[in-house]
Amino acid sequence: QRLAQQQADIEKQQQDRDFFEQNISQRIAEIDLLEQNYLTQHGEHISQLKAQEQQLVDELHQLEKEFKTQQERVKAREQRIVLAGQDYQEIQHLLQQTRQRPDSDTLEVLRTIADLENGLRSQQERLERQRAELLGFEANQQFFDENATLLHKHLEPVQHQLAHLQQPLQALSHARASIEQKRIECLLAQGLQDSPFKAFNEQELPHLMSKLQAQFEPKLGTYAFC
Repeated sequence: QRLAQQQADIEKQQQDRDFFEQNISQRIAEIDLLEQNYLTQHGEHISQLKAQEQQLVDELHQLEKEFKTQQERVKAREQRIVLAGQDYQEIQHLLQQTRQRPDSDTLEVLRTIADLENGLRSQQERLERQRAELLGFEANQQFFDENATLLHKHLEPVQHQLAHLQQPLQALSHARASIEQKRIECLLAQGLQDSPFKAFNEQELPHLMSKLQAQFEPKLGTYAFC
């Protein structure tokens, strides 16, 4: 009688295991079907949004790269203007000193003064060109700022729609992971000595699926953006 009871217990545990595995497989299949149906309805739109998002992100990265290069040019131009200004002051100071020399009326000194005056005019023209170029760089920076703002303005609704559409898929993935975790826990329990198989609660998985479907299925009609 004792052996018969042990055999009955073993068979009961095996039945529990079979029921558990059947339940797990059934729920996974239900999740896969929900996911497949959802992707059939919204998969193309999700792919389009992902491509649009990637394009906008790439454009932003390129714009940021160009903006950084532009900033480096502005800094270099500002430094050249500072150096050119210093050269201009030095030439101006030297010209003033030369004009005040006692022999400023000699031919040699007059030629030096003429050369310095020409150099001063050239340096003045160089400064004016560099300042004009700097103004152009600053205008380009404003253009970059406006373009970046516009790209962000286009990117935000795309990312919002994409996140909205992917939310049900994330819920399904989470549910699938939870069920798979149950399967792993069962296999680990079976592998432990002196740890009999714990029968699975017959209501647990159906309750999980009912809860998931209640959250998921009503949303199927609300994600049609196209």
